[in-house]
Amino acid sequence: MRTTGRKRFWMGMIQTGILLITAGVLLFLFKIPWKWMQESSPLLMYGSQRTTQEGLISRVITQHIPLYTYAGCNYVTAISIQSKLTEEEVLLAQARDEDVFIEEQQLFNEGMEEENSAARGSEQNKEGNEAEETLGTDVQLPVALPMEKYSDFDMLLQDFYVVDKSTYITGEELNASKMLNYDLRLKDVKEGMDAEGPQVLIYHTHSQEGYADSVPGDKGTTVVGAGERLAQLLEEEYDIKVLHHTGEYDVESRDYAYANVEPQLEKLLAEYPTIEVVIDLHRDGVADDTRLVTEIDGKRTAQFMFFNGLSRLKSAGEIEYLKNENREGNLAFSFQLQVKCMEYYPGLARSIYLKGYRYNMQYKEKSLLVELGAQTNTVEEVWNALPPLAHVLSMVLKGE
Repeated sequence: MRTTGRKRFWMGMIQTGILLITAGVLLFLFKIPWKWMQESSPLLMYGSQRTTQEGLISRVITQHIPLYTYAGCNYVTAISIQSKLTEEEVLLAQARDEDVFIEEQQLFNEGMEEENSAARGSEQNKEGNEAEETLGTDVQLPVALPMEKYSDFDMLLQDFYVVDKSTYITGEELNASKMLNYDLRLKDVKEGMDAEGPQVLIYHTHSQEGYADSVPGDKGTTVVGAGERLAQLLEEEYDIKVLHHTGEYDVESRDYAYANVEPQLEKLLAEYPTIEVVIDLHRDGVADDTRLVTEIDGKRTAQFMFFNGLSRLKSAGEIEYLKNENREGNLAFSFQLQVKCMEYYPGLARSIYLKGYRYNMQYKEKSLLVELGAQTNTVEEVWNALPPLAHVLSMVLKGE
């Protein structure tokens, strides 16, 4: 009896060991290809927190509907595209666009900016010690940037840009010399004449965006108020005529805000043909413990970021039905502004962000999307960023 009991005991132990080993092998074999598929397919990785499709069904969906996951339509089982407008709305719906940065991308962006700021500080110590104050007390002589090194595409990309993993950019498009020499001066500056109408349009696709201490019901303390102050600075300080459009397109839902604002943009540009510059002013969304703050002239100042839509996806190439014939001008505009920021206000502008859609930037070559601070910034910090932003806009638009 004892022998039989021992035999059963050891047979049970052996069987249990075999089952555990088999389970471990199956888990190992399953995990490796799934992890490889995640890393190699951007369609399954719209942000590290959005991987919800698995297995064969996911592959079938993403192969036949390339923009399925990237548009954020994870709960849609079928997409029927009836027109170009509907197709664009599908692209924009629920993506949350530039306002939702996954924490992984945000940390990468901030890490890059810290490295860039250190490098700029080093250059400032070497070359900017003789800088004297000019244009009052708020602006200093610029710090000379080593622009010759940015003929190297990798260096240019490293110091100036963050490229969203949904899209891609080439060295031919990001040519520092070509972008710097792109003539972005206003027409009246080129011709030496007075402007006859508004030259700049400021609007807000997301008008409901506020800051840490915004007052409920007071638009003056939101991104709309920031737009009004920017318009005032451009007109009063730099004699640039501005039309500030305060229409609301995201009150009920943010999902179709870009599609909703499109007809109004076309109407305004037709009504005011003198408009050459279109600025969509936003407020970024970051992790609750992230503060986008620097110090300018002893003042705590919200950092801002220039944003470009490329109308192309890494997985599908050019988005033909969302063409942007002004992409070259858009890229030159944000680059020249970034250079001015780095020269005059080191550390103020975060790296330019490149993403896959076009964000209504197709109407003018001098189209700009700006992320002014984030929800964790105070209204005062944001207001402190507006004079530098107005200054760099003026320098680029006047060719200074």
